[in-house]
Formats: sequence, C-alpha cells, structure tokens
Amino acid sequence: MFIRLDRTLQLTIRALFITLFFFLPLIFWIPSSEVFEFPKMLFVYLMTTLIIAVWTIRMILAGRIILRWTPLDIPILLFLLSQVVSTIYSIDHHISWFGWYGRFNGGLVSTISYTVLYYAFVANISENSENSESRKVRKSDNQKTGASGSLNLRFSDFSGFRSIPSVPIFAILSSATIVSLYAIFQHFGIDRDFWIQDVATRVFSTQGQPNWLAGFLVMIIPLTWMLMTKSKEQKAKNGNKNMIVFCFLFFVFFTALLFTKSRSGLLGFAVMDVVFWLTVFAINNKQKAKSKNLKSFVFIHSIILILVFITNNPARDWFFKTIQLVKNQSEQSVISNQQLAINLRKSELGGTESGDIRRIVWNGAWEIAKRNPIFGTGPETFGLTYWQVRHKEANQTSEWNFLYNKAHNEWLNLAANTGLFGLGTHLLLLGWFGVWIVRSSRASQSDGRSVAIPSGLPRRPAKGGTPRNDVLVAILAALLGVETVNFFGFSTVTTETYRYLFMSLTVVFTTEGKILKGDSFIKLLWWKYFLLTIIAIITFGVISGIFNRFQADLKYNLGRQYYSAGYIPEALEPLSQAVNLAPNEPVFRNELAESLAVAAISAWANNNETRAVEIKNEAVKNFKVVSAQSKYNLTFIRTQTQMEFLMKEIDPNLTDEALKLAQKAVDLSPTDPRGYYLLGRMYGELNDKSKAENLYRQALELKPDYAEAIKILNSEY
Repeated sequence: MFIRLDRTLQLTIRALFITLFFFLPLIFWIPSSEVFEFPKMLFVYLMTTLIIAVWTIRMILAGRIILRWTPLDIPILLFLLSQVVSTIYSIDHHISWFGWYGRFNGGLVSTISYTVLYYAFVANISENSENSESRKVRKSDNQKTGASGSLNLRFSDFSGFRSIPSVPIFAILSSATIVSLYAIFQHFGIDRDFWIQDVATRVFSTQGQPNWLAGFLVMIIPLTWMLMTKSKEQKAKNGNKNMIVFCFLFFVFFTALLFTKSRSGLLGFAVMDVVFWLTVFAINNKQKAKSKNLKSFVFIHSIILILVFITNNPARDWFFKTIQLVKNQSEQSVISNQQLAINLRKSELGGTESGDIRRIVWNGAWEIAKRNPIFGTGPETFGLTYWQVRHKEANQTSEWNFLYNKAHNEWLNLAANTGLFGLGTHLLLLGWFGVWIVRSSRASQSDGRSVAIPSGLPRRPAKGGTPRNDVLVAILAALLGVETVNFFGFSTVTTETYRYLFMSLTVVFTTEGKILKGDSFIKLLWWKYFLLTIIAIITFGVISGIFNRFQADLKYNLGRQYYSAGYIPEALEPLSQAVNLAPNEPVFRNELAESLAVAAISAWANNNETRAVEIKNEAVKNFKVVSAQSKYNLTFIRTQTQMEFLMKEIDPNLTDEALKLAQKAVDLSPTDPRGYYLLGRMYGELNDKSKAENLYRQALELKPDYAEAIKILNSEY
C-alpha cells in the first residue's frame, strides 16, 4: 500500500511541476495592481507550497529524508547564502524579503522558492528514482487494466525521441506557442485598443514588457533547434512530420521575438546562437554528425535571415542605417565619426536614447556597489539607494523624474544590492554550470572513460546511458542567452523560475538518481499522523496567506483607482480592507494614509472640523507606521510631506514635521530638483521668500530647463 501511495505522491509532484512549466508564462490578471509579474509570483509561491507539502509527506511516509545532492550544490547554496546575509544587513527588510512592490522577483522569499523548486525537482523527478517494487506494482496494475503504457509521467516515447525529456519540454513548448501566437496577433492589432502601450509596435504578449517577452523566447528557441536537429536523425516517417512541427514552432517563436523589437533580446539571441552551434560542433567529432549539424545550421540560419529582412526590427534597421551612413560618408566625406555616432543613437524619437539613460543608471549602481562592497544594501533596495548617488546629468534626460527600482543590468543590480558576495556567487553559478555542461558532454563522448572533472562535478554518465548532449547544449545556450538579455535589463518571475528548473533538468538527465529502497517504507506510527496533521495545517495557512495577499492587492488597486478618479470616500473602504489583509505592506498603508489626508482636508473645507481632526489623526497614525516600516523610501517621504503640509490648517503642529520631512527628502536625493522645488513651495506658502527663492535657484542649477521653477521665479521674484 505504501509503495502505491508513494507512487501517487511522485505522480502528484510531477503533475505540479508540469502545471508550473505550462501555466506560469500564461498567467496575468487585469484587476491586480501589477497585471503580469504579481500573479506569476503568487503562482510560483502557491506551486512551491504544494510541492513542498507533497514532498514532505513522501518523506514522512518513507521515514527518511528524500534529497539528492547535485553537482550545482556549492554555487546554488552559496548564492542563497549571499541573499540571506544581505537581507540581514538590509536597509529595508520588508523589501529585501518580498521584493520591490511591482517587481516582486528578486526578494529573498522568491530566491528561496526557486532553490526549493530546484531541489524538489531533482529529488522527485528522475527516470531512475522508481524502485523495483514500484515498477512491479506499476506492471501489475497495467496488466490488470490492460494498459500498455505507464501512468507515470516518464520522459521517453514522445514522438520517437527516447533521449529527450519530452513531458516538461512538451509543456514548455506548448505554453510558449500560445504566448508567441498571441504576440503575433498583437502585432496585427488584435488588442490594439485594450492596452495603454502601443502594443502593435512592440509586442509583449502575456509577459507585460517587450524585453521580458524577448528574454523568455531566447530561453525557448534552443529547445526547438535541439528537436529539429534530432528530427533529422530520425529515419522513421515520424521524423519528417516532427521536423515540420518544430520548424513551425521556431518560425513562430523567432517571429514573435522580432516583433518585440528588443535590442537586448536580439543580442541575447545572437549570443545563444553562437553558444549553441559552437558547442554542437565542438562535442560532435564524427564526420557524419558534423555534416548533419552543418545542414541544420544552414537551414535554420536561412530562416533567420529571411525573417530578419522581411520584418521591421532593430537588426534590419541597424543594417540599413549602417549601409546608408557609410554610403553618405563615401559620397560626401563630410560626416564626422562623432556625427555618425549621433545618427546611430537617434533611434527613439521624442526621448533620450535608452543607452544613454542606462549608462547614467549603471554609473549610479556602480557607485552604490563601491560604497557597500561586501554585502550591499539588501536585495531589491536599489530603488531606495539610487537617489543618493544619482548624477545630475540624469536631469537632462527625458526620464529625469522616473523612479528606477532596478539598475537595468542584472550584474550591477546584484553588486549594488548584495555586494561582491551576491554578484560573485551569481557568476560562480553561471560559470560552474557552463563548465559542468561542457565537461559532461565531453565525458559522454569518451564512452564512459575517465575524464578530468573538478571536484563536485559528475565523474560518470547516468546509469543506463550517456548524458543527453542535445538537451545539455540547448539549456546551456538558453541560460547564457537570457543572461545576456538580463545584462541590459533584469530577470523576471518567468525567466528566473525557468532558469532554476532548466538547471534541475540538466541534473536529472546527467546524474544518477538515488534509488528508493522498498524496505524503507515502515509502518505508519502515531507520530506520523501527527506530523501529517502539522504539515496540512501549515500548508493551509501558507496558501491562505497567499490568497489573502492576492485579495489585498485587488482591494488596494480598486482603492487606488477610486482615489485617482477623485472618489475619495469610495477609496477608503477597499484601501482599509487591503491594510487589514496585509498590515505589514507599507505600499497599501501609504495609499490609505494619503487618501485619509485628502478626506480630512475635504472635511475641514466643508466646516466639519471634528470629523476632519479624527480623519487627520488616522492619516498621521498610518503615515508614522509607514515611515517606521520603510525609512528610506523617497516616494513615501514625499507623500507624507505634502499631505501633512496640506493639513497644517487642521493641525499647525504638522508644519514643522512636514518641513523636516521635505529636508530629509532633499538629503536622500541631493541631485533631484523636485525636492528643492517642493521645499521652496512650502517656504513660499509660509511667506519666507528668501528661502523659497534660494531653493528654486538650487533646483534650476540642477535642471536649468525646470519649467515650474522658472515660471515661479519670473512671476514672483
């Protein structure tokens, strides 16, 4: 009975992982405050909770720990340790635990979830993990039911590819097909009038942003190449059919990638392309294999060239612009190298070129890293610390008043937030993984002979066969490709989850699984019932917490919409409900405090002084809680400053506190002209003209074209 129960639990875990693979890229929820990343992150938390619960039940019933040590343990656990230590020293523990609200990915909880998913996969998903008794039970069940195949979600017998991990890859490709087809339909205007963004010009599908979609597709495309090259090796009739299917999938995925018009995505694709084919040719030494791979290479790149030149995308634009500039230079000989560079960089009408903005933000990230070199300021705290090092050159860009909560460079983001420890362990994991894949592939080519492999890496191929080089190469190329995309941006929930799961796939298909012994299933004692009850209670509590956070976000977004539309009384109820559901989330409480402040001012204006004082007290109370929860959040400080200053007629004692907060905002962001302008307006209303004028002029020193400050100086001074 216990053998059958364990087999059922294994099937449940595998089904949960397949569900995660398939549904994660597809999930988005319009009513939430962040339509794409927030529901995806909660879905990851939900699936992680369920997988941990079933995994723990397996261990309780087995009477032992079910855990596989893997070749990537050292770098993965070191990276996790770096995030834990950085969180301990964080300047904002809430943000470091849960991530920046609106981004979510990157907090310690998300990193723990990804790590747990990695170990849960390698511990519970393995072709070799079935013990002999379980196989006997499965065989007996099949004979009784007349079934010819296993109920187990095995990774073989998919379209004739016995060496391909077909079930998860099938789920990945199916999901990516839906995402890509939706992106293509977006390009042709299927939802042109639904989104605020010009989605027909740059598609984002279910990922929420063109660069995020590009990163996801860069991870998926190598899988189609792997299957296409494998199809060429199939002599059976199914081989030709499969070749057509996988060619179609590549066509759809690459077309969607081009429609994102993501320069970082195309660069990541180029890196992935080089890595994939160089590795393929390097590890396949036989002449026959090289010939087949060369044909695949030519065929695939013919498709790439055709699609690049028949669609509007940055690669084609760059090619033709370069030709035109060279032609103009040869004809006129008057275009300087500097002018050529300027022309090349004018790719965004009406705004500063994104490369210039990135350079400014990257300089700020590097300055933060130098100030906090070992452990950083805490995971995901870049949005708090960047203001302190922001260069005044940023005031001359079109995005001068934007809040940057990411460095738009994964490596610099890690360096700024988690110091050299965090960045170093991330690079260690990346390099360790690459070396392991290459050496494992070479080991399989040596037919099991001894190969020099560093300590901790697999020294022999998996039992029952050599490592699946096609899978290894595809995943290595995918991870290096998305790493390139992230170098010019940042990881998302989907790409980071897939990164850990891709690594776990390679472990499953290159190392030997630890086989469960039939006699390890001992009698179910009373204390096991107790442990199972505890697990059930904890699981229910965590899932309830996840759903409460989801409901809180929906209430918060509803209240925020009411507030933006000017319906203040209607906004207060859902915002209060959000705070009650998630009292430790300062974003919710700050929105509630601001709405209460506006309601208090309105009541005072309507001569309802008693009610105004009551609401004011509630607003101030919530503002104080927010300032205690997040001391360095410039957005919260400015909100509190303005609201308390506006309530000075209700309570004159708030004036001094508001001035102190305004000065704190200036100190936290000394190069932001808005801080000086706000403080100048406050002194102006207090009739301290001298201080006000001085502050306006300081704002103009930082931003000479600051229209609001110029207008006030010209009209009042």
